Amino acid sequence: MLFSTRGSMHTLMFVLIVFFGFGLALGLPQYRKHKNITEGRRALNRGGALSFTLSGYKQRYGVYTQDFSQLDLPEELAGCTLEEGGKALLCGEYRFTQEGGILTAAHVRFPKWFEFDLDGGMVDCSHADDSDAGRHLCEGINTSFPIKI
Repeated sequence: MLFSTRGSMHTLMFVLIVFFGFGLALGLPQYRKHKNITEGRRALNRGGALSFTLSGYKQRYGVYTQDFSQLDLPEELAGCTLEEGGKALLCGEYRFTQEGGILTAAHVRFPKWFEFDLDGGMVDCSHADDSDAGRHLCEGINTSFPIKI
């Protein structure tokens, strides 16, 4: 019998714990990378919706607004919260700000960001040189060159 000798149950448990530990050590970084890329794609979609809303505001009033509370926000931004008196919009892990025709979506913890050129209709993904999370995000969404919004 497998469990007839003394200590074989402990050996089996030890093997299972080691196996689980290796699986966790290999899987957790991949899970975090996937989560960062998914959140980045969500921020990219939200930025596109916000860019469209800001462009509509400019068509009506002739200028972009830096106060997001003046905008009629679309459904994609329903879960977002206004900060700094309406000057910033926090959506998940990204904070959106707008200045001079550039909408910026910066991650709140990692040095990575999107820049939406509202007049040119382009998006650029950027990150600090030493940021692995930013590198994975920009590689994961494949924006090594600006894309149209």
